[in-house]
Amino acid sequence: MKVLILGSGMMGRAAAFFLAGKQDVESVVLADKNIDFASQMAQQYGGGKTVPVEFDASDINRVKELMLGCDVAIGATSYDHNPVYTRAAIESGCSLVDLGGNHDVVDSQFALSEDAKKAGITIVPDCGLAPGLVSILSARALNQLDKTDSIKIRVGGIPVNPLPPLNYSLVFSVKGLINEYIEKARIISGHEVIETDSMQGLEEIEFELPFGKMEAFFTSGGISTLTDTFREKVGYLDYKTIRYPGHCSYIKFLMDIGLTGMEEMDVRGCKITPREVLEKTLEKNLPPDSGDVILLRVTAEGEKDGVRKTIVQEHIDYFDRENKLTAMMRMTAFPAAAVALLIGRNIINTKGTLYQEYSIPFEPLFDELAKSGISIRQV
Repeated sequence: MKVLILGSGMMGRAAAFFLAGKQDVESVVLADKNIDFASQMAQQYGGGKTVPVEFDASDINRVKELMLGCDVAIGATSYDHNPVYTRAAIESGCSLVDLGGNHDVVDSQFALSEDAKKAGITIVPDCGLAPGLVSILSARALNQLDKTDSIKIRVGGIPVNPLPPLNYSLVFSVKGLINEYIEKARIISGHEVIETDSMQGLEEIEFELPFGKMEAFFTSGGISTLTDTFREKVGYLDYKTIRYPGHCSYIKFLMDIGLTGMEEMDVRGCKITPREVLEKTLEKNLPPDSGDVILLRVTAEGEKDGVRKTIVQEHIDYFDRENKLTAMMRMTAFPAAAVALLIGRNIINTKGTLYQEYSIPFEPLFDELAKSGISIRQV
C-alpha cells in the first residue's frame, strides 16, 4: 500500500517511522510546507521508503494531487486543515485518518459521511491518543459489561524529570495545550451530556513509583464523540488530564489574571493579546523536553452476569531515545498510523465517516501497537 502523511512535524514523522517498518507498506509520502524539513525528516524517520514532497495545507488541488494514487492519507497538521483534507479525500478517492481535536470540525466531517460512502472511502477523525485510543479502550471496556455505570478516562503527557513551578514540558503545541485548559469539557452525567469548565474536578490519582501521587482535572477535547455515542449506555463518563501536583493551581492563577484572554491590547504601539504573550512565554521558559512519559488509565465500573465488576486498562509509555521519538509522538501518531494500516489492509472496510468506538476492531489494532511496545494492561 501507499500512504500519504500530511505534515512532517512530530506526529507526522512518528507516523512515517511506524509505517516504514511494515512490509506491506510499499512507500510513504511525507508532505510539508518546508521541503527541506520534510527531506530531513524522511531521511531520519522514513526507513528508506519515505519520499518528501512540498505542499500547502490550504490548497485543496495540491492535496488532491498528492492523494491520487494513495490508499490512505493521514492528516498530521492542525485540525484547521482537516475540512480541506476531508473534501480532497472524497474528491480523490483516498481514505483519510486524522488526529482531530475539535468538535465542530469532526461534526463537519460526519456531515460528509454520505459523500464519503459514494466515493468508496473511509474517513476516521480524531485518531490519536485522546481523542483516539482512549475511545477505543472505553469501547472495549463497555463490551465486557452488561451494564456500565461509569467510565473514567485519565491521561497525561508529562516530563520524567519535572522542574518547578509548572513541572511540565511542552510535548505538543502550546496552542493546543491552552485550548485544552480554557475550552469547555463535555461529560456524561445521569445519561445527559453536559458542559463543565476545564481545570475543575481536581482529584488525586496514584501510579507506580517513581510517579506516586499525581493530580487530574477536567480538560476539553479528549473524548471526541463518546459523549454522543455512549450517552444512553453509560451513566457517567468523564475525561481528565494528569499532571504533577500543583500544576492545576498555577495554570488557574494565570487564567484568573487574564493571561489567556484574546482581547487585543496596545503595548508600545503594538497590538497584542494576553494569550499571545502567554504562549510565547511558555514556549521560551518551559524547559526543553529531556524525556517524557505518558500515563494512561481507563476505569469502567458496572455489572457482568449480575456481579459488580471494575475494569482497569493502564499503560505507561516512555520516550524512545534511540529512535528520537517522544512518548507523546508514539502514543498519538502510532494509533493513527495503525488505523491507516488497517484501512489499507481492508481490515477496516466500512465506508463513510466512522465512529472509531464502533468501527475499529480491537485485537488487530492492539496487536499492531504491541509490536511497537504499546501493550495496554488490563486488570
